[in-house]
Amino acid sequence: GVGYLDDSAHDAPLVLAGGSHPVTRSFSVPAGAPAGSYDLLVSLYLDVDENGAISSTDLALALASASGVVQVGNDRIFSDGFESDP
Repeated sequence: GVGYLDDSAHDAPLVLAGGSHPVTRSFSVPAGAPAGSYDLLVSLYLDVDENGAISSTDLALALASASGVVQVGNDRIFSDGFESDP
């Protein structure tokens, strides 16, 4: 991978009944994110303290990762070739 991207603005508590469920979540990539391959990390927690946020009190129920499955391209829609990186 080339770095770390986080989109906690789209984190949200979710109540699931037992069994299998398809779940989706939006993820916004920052405009200045470096192009390249990123690993995907997902987790499912039991909100033990019921505060709607993940804390050290909460219990990790499932953690999974997949290497290099997210690709961020380097094409900029309005690029004219004269931009410079900060």
